[in-house]
Amino acid sequence: MYLSDFKGFVGTLAVATTVLQFLSGILVCKQYYVNKTTAESSPLPFLCGLLSAGLWLLYGLTKHDDKIIFVNIIGIVLMLLYVIVFYKYTLKKSSLLKQTCLSACSLTVLTIAAPMSKLLYVIKYKNTDCLPFPMILMSCFVSTLWLLY
Repeated sequence: MYLSDFKGFVGTLAVATTVLQFLSGILVCKQYYVNKTTAESSPLPFLCGLLSAGLWLLYGLTKHDDKIIFVNIIGIVLMLLYVIVFYKYTLKKSSLLKQTCLSACSLTVLTIAAPMSKLLYVIKYKNTDCLPFPMILMSCFVSTLWLLY
């Protein structure tokens, strides 16, 4: 017997357990509801879960994998709901907004810095054809405008 003989079963089991993992946030949010506060909890698990599910959805769409697409649509919806619940019950709304902003800024920095991953290639071959110049130019322009804002 090969692992491929169990692919359907393992895939279904992976979907079911991933949905259960996503649903575990309900228990956390229930505590927020009961206590009427998030106390010292951090929203980062929900924010990171939202980002992760979004990236996995993109992967599933690219790979045309219905199981990955299905489970991560559920993940995105649930994580977004958890963030909303967290926002409703947090006494530190500015802290949530700050962490959301820091997460977004970090991703933006990674996006802008991503072409640097080809720096060794450019230096070694003295060829910049692999660099996305329109994206680099617009990133600089947009970043400058947001900085001034």
